[in-house]
Parts: sequence; structure tokens; C-alpha cells
Amino acid sequence: MLLLVAKSEISLPDHPRVGTLVTPDNGATVSGLRPWAMDNSAFSGFDEDRFLRMVKRLSGTPGCLFLTVPDVVADHEATLDRWLYWSPRLRPYGFPLAFVGQDGCETVPPVADVLFIGGSTEWKLSAHAQRLIRGFDGWVHVGRVNSNRRLRLVKSYGADSVDGSGMAMFTETKLPGYLDASEFEQLSL
Repeated sequence: MLLLVAKSEISLPDHPRVGTLVTPDNGATVSGLRPWAMDNSAFSGFDEDRFLRMVKRLSGTPGCLFLTVPDVVADHEATLDRWLYWSPRLRPYGFPLAFVGQDGCETVPPVADVLFIGGSTEWKLSAHAQRLIRGFDGWVHVGRVNSNRRLRLVKSYGADSVDGSGMAMFTETKLPGYLDASEFEQLSL
């Protein structure tokens, strides 16, 4: 499992399962030499201008796993409306586009390249989200994974990558534990 850390790659350990998560808020830098992805900062407050500057700045940089299409936290219908508005505008940049599954999501748009599990903690850890993850034919990312137990759980569901603020804020102390936890194949309680 890949751990995407919201920091510039130069400040991250050189490890094959550590990549960078760039957001409009963190302005992280990437070289394209390790896996990376872009989020839209919807959880902390979406800013269209900053988001588009980030997308344009990173256009053409190799190694991008996905670009998270703007979403609305815990609201599937509003997220679907944003997907319909934003995905045609973002597709020309050439990044794989991630649809964010939110509370109430039953299916993923067929043109989504990546499934990003967002939403409330309760929904994210539900059997329904688990079915979406297992049924999606492509890369699956889960956001806000801030414990070893949650990391093992979403890995057992079949997620390919995760992010969490704890990894970014406490890289030196928490990231080694997350790397260890991500190696386990099954949830151990």
C-alpha cells in the first residue's frame, strides 16, 4: 500500500511506498521521480483559483496517480454535481481523474479513473464503502486515514493508497509505524 504524505517530496524518506500528496494548501513540490497525487482541499475549504493554479503548475509532471475532482464533504449529490461540472474541464490536463465517494454514494461514474473514498468517518468505514472499494476496477485511495488500525482495515478492503494528516504532521515519528502497519495483509484486532 502506498502512503501519500502531504509534504514536498524532498522532506520525505526515500521509501518505495511513500509518495507525495499535493494540495492547494501545502504547495508541495514534486519531481516526478516518485508517485504523487493532487487533492483539492475540499475538507479544509475549496478555493477554485488556488486549485487551478496547482493543476496548471503541475501539468506535464510525470508520475501523477490522480487529480481529485472538486467534491463536497459528506454529500454525494453535491459531489456528483461538481464532478459533472469539473471533470470535462480537468480532463484536458491529462491527469487520471478521481471521483470522491461521499455519504450516499451508490455507484461511481463510469468515466472515473480513480475512486477516492472520502465522506464521514462512519460512511468511510461502512460495509457500503467496502463494497464500492472492492467493486471498483482501478486505483482506490482513502483519505483521512490516521491510525494503524484504520490503515489495516482499508487495506483489507483493497485500497491502493491512503493519506492522513498524522503522516504529514508527524512524519519522523508516525510514518515508520504506518509503513509497518501497511505491510500487514489482514486486519489484526
